[in-house]
Amino acid sequence: MRPEEKGISGHSGMLSGAALLQSFEKLNCSGTLLLEQDRGSLLLLLNQGRASASFKLGLGPELSQQDQGFHFQPHEAAKLPQLPSRFPASSLALLRALPGLSGSSLSAASLDFRALLKHLAEQSFSGSLSLEDDKRRGVVLFLKGRIGFAQFETETQERSGQNALRAIYRSCLHSEIQLDLRRLEPQLVASLLGLALDLVVGNEAKPPADFSGLEASEEGYTYYQEGKAYLQIPVELRGKSNRYAPCQNSPSLTLPNEPPDWETYCYQLTLRGRDALNPMTELAMAFQDSLDNKGRELLTQLSQSRSIEELASRLKLQLEELKPQIMQLEHEGLIKRTA
Repeated sequence: MRPEEKGISGHSGMLSGAALLQSFEKLNCSGTLLLEQDRGSLLLLLNQGRASASFKLGLGPELSQQDQGFHFQPHEAAKLPQLPSRFPASSLALLRALPGLSGSSLSAASLDFRALLKHLAEQSFSGSLSLEDDKRRGVVLFLKGRIGFAQFETETQERSGQNALRAIYRSCLHSEIQLDLRRLEPQLVASLLGLALDLVVGNEAKPPADFSGLEASEEGYTYYQEGKAYLQIPVELRGKSNRYAPCQNSPSLTLPNEPPDWETYCYQLTLRGRDALNPMTELAMAFQDSLDNKGRELLTQLSQSRSIEELASRLKLQLEELKPQIMQLEHEGLIKRTA
């Protein structure tokens, strides 16, 4: 067995973790061996065929146990276990810091996205659901069944939170894109959420002795647990060097019930809507109190036939924040949806 650059993933079957480790040691390998079971994970660092460090995540499997999932990632001799970035070409820190581990491949065309989210919630799933093709990439992070965060990017746009979740949902409905579902240890997901939510902590030259979370530096992204660095994603840093506290109680995102293409809807101003923007009309004076500056700005943007999605981006609002404002303007007869 000869490791390839992209790594080797599989299942140990009747082999114990110790026997699997020995097989890589005999090949004089340098790299990171990840062993996994439902109860947790074990990271082992190999330098020239010698296991030089081990880090247990969760309860972790024992080397004596059989029936373990594994991933071996070859790399040069190092001080810490290393895994590649899932999205090294991304401009988003969260996507770059996500470990590049293969998971279960799912065809978007053959699954019910809402049913999948419900199933993962029922299973208290912790991990990532990611997608990528030549036009877009994105990830949904789950922590014990809750959707903690989502990000999505194309060549021209970046979306976060519920806007990203809807964009990923829409991508699943209108393409043959493949999804990758990957279980990750809760402590690792919590660190990624801290990065995503910008939970910056401290500015010391060295991490505090009890630091847990994620550090972004020129060396890439390094994961810590109680002062010990246990994993590094060696990818070029984009943005500032910082440390981020883990987030155990992140906001729980939900997929809205609007039609999948709701954010692509465009509206135009009615005659009443145009009068509401004309300060010389009686209607504009009548709306002076009920239509605040934000409402007038939204009405002005809608007059340029922009989609709801474009409006959310321009006004720096989440779609769920924009929805009631759109509904109010429509209810008052100031706008109507274009065909």
